[in-house]
Amino acid sequence: MKERGINVVFVDHPATRPDQCSVAVNDVTGGAMAVAHLIEGGAERVAYVTGPTSIRQCADRRQGAERALAAAGRDPASLVEVPMTAMTARAGQQAAEKLLAEGLPDAVFCANDLLALGVLRGLMHAGVRVPDDVALVGYDDIDFASASAVTLTSIRQPTHRLGQVATELLLDECDNPGSHAHQQIMFQPELIVRESTRN
Repeated sequence: MKERGINVVFVDHPATRPDQCSVAVNDVTGGAMAVAHLIEGGAERVAYVTGPTSIRQCADRRQGAERALAAAGRDPASLVEVPMTAMTARAGQQAAEKLLAEGLPDAVFCANDLLALGVLRGLMHAGVRVPDDVALVGYDDIDFASASAVTLTSIRQPTHRLGQVATELLLDECDNPGSHAHQQIMFQPELIVRESTRN
């Protein structure tokens, strides 16, 4: 696209070259925040319900989760990974069924809120109390996170700022091709604590 004269800004994906603009969120930090919060709430065994490992965000969030375990003096390999082929509420419910069958942890971190809401539904259907029996954290802080039966603790991304800054960078490159300075901007996520965790 660049060779054809089309200006490009990567959104939610870091640029790979200095002559590209990008805006993204630090998902490694987000994963670390989620699991550190679970550990602070007393979690001993943490599971990570994730989508396909080929998705960069899923891999980054896992890396952050492992980093939080290491920072707490725990073996990063103790993270129980439950990979799903989709990142939907239905897949989350199936993940809950797997966790129930294989040995329920006392905390679950999900790679997005849809997975987390599905896990919540599956656990509640089985009579598991959230957060009393299992603490639960999602990612993205979608609208449903604060409207579920047990409101969901989640990692919020500054989506409005991502769109705004990406547009500003794109317009600046279009309007000022000679003086435009390419930027790779990394935003930090925010932990939003609700009823699904013990803190």
